[in-house]
Amino acid sequence: MKTFSWNPNHQILTHRQVNMMHDAGIRVLSFNVDTPEDYEKMLDMEVDGVISSDPLLGRKLKTH
Repeated sequence: MKTFSWNPNHQILTHRQVNMMHDAGIRVLSFNVDTPEDYEKMLDMEVDGVISSDPLLGRKLKTH
């Protein structure tokens, strides 16, 4: 079975980890991203997606 994604809590995620997963062909979907600051931080880290309790969070913010 091939790994499709890795889903770490945003509080422990580092840019280095994101790069390592991407180099291995694994998508990174971080969870519990519920504030604008955390959302922007995940965008800066270039995660592939976020999991949030606020489904409209991304629409409320300026995106890259």
